[in-house]
Amino acid sequence: MEPQCCSICLDELGAAPHTLACGHAFHTDCILAWARSDSVHHARCPVCREPRALVADTLVASAMAAGDLRLLETLSAAIQKAGVI
Repeated sequence: MEPQCCSICLDELGAAPHTLACGHAFHTDCILAWARSDSVHHARCPVCREPRALVADTLVASAMAAGDLRLLETLSAAIQKAGVI
């Protein structure tokens, strides 16, 4: 079986990929950078174009579950900048 790759950077995902509500998996840093982008095309999942609000929701849920306050602050700023909330 071929290893699963991040669709953004094309590197192997490894043991802890971030899976969005749509089921597509990425490195957390990659999907954060994607979600932070101002591009209209980056407002959705890079693979299926799931709306950013759902992408943001899954990232926030993961950060909360991990107790990662720094990631939560970064996500909050990115979400507000994008006008999702």
